[in-house]
Amino acid sequence: MGWITSILLIGSALWYSYLTMTGQIQPTVATFIMALTYFCISEVTYWNKNKGVSIWNNIAMHAGFANVVIATLAVVGKNLWEGNLSADFTPFHIICMTISLMILVFWKLTKTHNTSFILMQVVAVIAYLPMVLRVLNAKEQTESNVLWIAILAASMTAIPKVWSGYKKDKDWLSLIYIGRVIPSNLVVVYLIYAKDYALYPFV
Repeated sequence: MGWITSILLIGSALWYSYLTMTGQIQPTVATFIMALTYFCISEVTYWNKNKGVSIWNNIAMHAGFANVVIATLAVVGKNLWEGNLSADFTPFHIICMTISLMILVFWKLTKTHNTSFILMQVVAVIAYLPMVLRVLNAKEQTESNVLWIAILAASMTAIPKVWSGYKKDKDWLSLIYIGRVIPSNLVVVYLIYAKDYALYPFV
């Protein structure tokens, strides 16, 4: 199941990058830069807490990190080429980025891996809001559901590995990650689908 999770996440990121580079979708730059930031911090705090555990325990997060790196390179690269990298940034994004960096400093000073990891998951949920609002308010669809469905499906296929890792290594941070990413992406997937097919709240 871990390989399925990895293939879904990396394959969807490549497809999403293709859609971005060809102008078929217009992702929010700030959302991906924030996602990359909190994934980096989550990875650092996770591995410092769980030294020596199998990468498969939390494959959804690790493959998700690769997913975000690939997609972010495409989104940022395209916007750099077009000269509008800062167009999507708002005070809200800046606040989220500042909080993420503050959590990193907090972790470096206190070495409280668990608390820092949990705080980053809270920031990750908050960071979804700009994209959700864009889907709700944009006149036309600017997102593709390919990436988000893949993240949702990959996270669900990773549940057996997460549970196994918890029983073997008491790796409860993986449970927290899965508990955060599945509901968050379920909301995003539904909203994009609803916008495409004029369902609630787009009726």
